[in-house]
Amino acid sequence: MPKLRFPAPALALVALRSALAQPSPASRAIEPVTAPAPHRVVEMAYFHVPPQKVHLVADAQAHIRGAMQSYPGFLGNLSYQSVADSTVFLDYTLWTTYRQAEDAVSRAVADPEVAGVYFGLMDQVPFFGHAVALDDAPVCAIPTPAPGSVAMLRVVGLKPGEQAAFTGHSRAFHELLRGAGARYGETGQFVEYPEFYIDYVQFPSIDAARQALPAVRGHADLVTAYFRSANVTVLGGLFRPIGVVPPLAGCV
Repeated sequence: MPKLRFPAPALALVALRSALAQPSPASRAIEPVTAPAPHRVVEMAYFHVPPQKVHLVADAQAHIRGAMQSYPGFLGNLSYQSVADSTVFLDYTLWTTYRQAEDAVSRAVADPEVAGVYFGLMDQVPFFGHAVALDDAPVCAIPTPAPGSVAMLRVVGLKPGEQAAFTGHSRAFHELLRGAGARYGETGQFVEYPEFYIDYVQFPSIDAARQALPAVRGHADLVTAYFRSANVTVLGGLFRPIGVVPPLAGCV
């Protein structure tokens, strides 16, 4: 499982550098994977910050977002904070290709002006990876989060042989959620860990998100099938946006 835990902030940066230097066999096997224009690759970082440092995160994220806008292939960024736990954060960053995303991380961790400000706040990085949307979602597909909106995110590892079933069930599940008030939904497969998938669903408010699942219970067979495909849930929950760089490719 692509799960990393670090006991101290300094070790988080060391471990990120180590992971970049020694990609997994799965990463090496499918390294050429890219998202052809106008599509994109999502880089997802899920991390924990000690309570006494939470107040520093917003400024640090603004700093790194400003730096990333000069990196080749950068398309946009959504930064989130967990609704249930204010010490948990998630970055959802859009890149043109997998290689450009990897190069950007290497550049960021080598830059003390970026790494020292941002990565040094983290004491745990339970998940980090790059995903390609299964439906080749275009750059402009994700709506810019409005004030009060939330995202429901779920990263799962699938049972063997369940990829095709999960793909179909997730698309149908997203359609149900859109009918119950969701603004947008997409599913991506991780490049480094192809047995892992991410579901991203955006809602206009916390109330809308919390009302959506009860609203789709009338489709119990589909909902059950969607959840049954997973062997393990790495993370899941509601996240509120705390910083946004909208896609930079002429989106409106």
